[in-house]
Amino acid sequence: ADPEVVSYGIYLTLLSVTTMVASKLGNVLLNHFKGAEVLATYAIAITIPRAVQSVMQNFVDVAKMKVANSSRVDMERALTMHGWKLMVIGLGLFLSLWIALPIVMPIIFSHKYDDAIKYAQVASLGLVFFPICTFLGNLILFEKKKRIIGIASIFSNGLNLLMVPLAVYFWGIWGVVWAN
Repeated sequence: ADPEVVSYGIYLTLLSVTTMVASKLGNVLLNHFKGAEVLATYAIAITIPRAVQSVMQNFVDVAKMKVANSSRVDMERALTMHGWKLMVIGLGLFLSLWIALPIVMPIIFSHKYDDAIKYAQVASLGLVFFPICTFLGNLILFEKKKRIIGIASIFSNGLNLLMVPLAVYFWGIWGVVWAN
C-alpha cells in the first residue's frame, strides 16, 4: 500500500470521528434536556430529508467519478459549467419535499407526529446546497488539500460542538434542526 494514501486515509478517518460526534451531539442533548418524546419527533422529522440526501449522494458520487482523474482546470470548468445544475436539482428536491411532506408524513408515521412536518420542511432546506457543497468537498479531497480539509472540519465541527448545546437549551428541536 502507498504510505501517502494510508496517511491521508488515517487523517480523513480521524476528522470523520469528530464529525460523527458533532453530528450526534444534538440527539444526545435533546434526549437529555427535552426528553425521549422530543427526540423521537426530531428523529421522525429528519428521516425523509436524510433519505433524500442519501439518494442525492449517489448522484454526486457519479458526478465525482466523472471528474476524479481530471486536472484542476478541468474540475473547475466542470464546476462552473454544471454547478448551477446541481443547485437547481437541490432546489427542486427541497421544493418537492416542502410540498410533499405534509401529505406523506402522516401516511408513513401517523398523525401522532404531525408536529414533525414543519421541522422536516425546514431540515430539507439543506438539500438546496447539498449537491454543490458535496461536489466541492470532493474536489478538495481529490487534490488532497489536508490543510483546507482540516481547517474546514475543525471550524464546522467546533462551531457545531459550541452552538448545539446552546441551541438545544434555548430552542429545543428548532435549535438542532437549524444547527444541522
